[in-house]
Amino acid sequence: LLNKALLFAQYKIRYWKLPDAYLCPGIPGRVDYLLYLSQLAGKSVPKGENIRLLDIGTGASCIYPLLANKLFGWSSVASDIDSIAINFALENVDKNDLSSKIKVRRQSDSNSYFNGIISEGERFDFTICNPPFFKSRKDAEAANIRKNKNLKGSKKSSLNFGGKSHELWVKGGELAFIKSMILESRSYQKQVFWFSSLVSDRRNLKSLIRIVEQTEVDYRLIEMQHGKKKIHALAWTFLDKKLQKLWSEARWSR
Repeated sequence: LLNKALLFAQYKIRYWKLPDAYLCPGIPGRVDYLLYLSQLAGKSVPKGENIRLLDIGTGASCIYPLLANKLFGWSSVASDIDSIAINFALENVDKNDLSSKIKVRRQSDSNSYFNGIISEGERFDFTICNPPFFKSRKDAEAANIRKNKNLKGSKKSSLNFGGKSHELWVKGGELAFIKSMILESRSYQKQVFWFSSLVSDRRNLKSLIRIVEQTEVDYRLIEMQHGKKKIHALAWTFLDKKLQKLWSEARWSR
């Protein structure tokens, strides 16, 4: 209900619905990520439907595409592996009259990110992702016990936050997920300007930076803070400075 109020009052998103037990995103953090991502273009934020965003794992909320349209007028493709999430994402898009601006696509391969989603000749200015954080349910419950203990001394193991299994944990955790995304992104280096992903655990940053440096890409590390919580986003591009300039002049100056 808080999210619905924020989305309506601040961004004129009049309809927003989630199925029970699916991940409910924090709105300010999602807005922050989009704002920082847009600034990779320089001082002036690229606006308009010509700018295209790809959201990997959009979830039932479809929150990034909805906000990107309201903030900047961007067009988006939202992808997910979960059929229920896809149906709710479609509903959230349709009920806000954004079907012409936001396309929702089902990812049929749980081991792929861009394969099967990006078509031949299709281009995106940005990709965005909030990856699964934990390695297993056991890890998620252990983290929840620590959190409860710090807050009120409870040792309760049941999760006090929403999210289906594929939204919360994946084999190898966040580090393995993002590493695989970086490796797969090489196949789409001429079709995407800036790839990006949230990195929730700062202990993973060193390893991920080593991977992008070995891949010989230009990258940016973005730090965001909400209250006492710090989180990072890693963005990378295969385009050199000359090609970056040509891309932005051709697409962002329209």
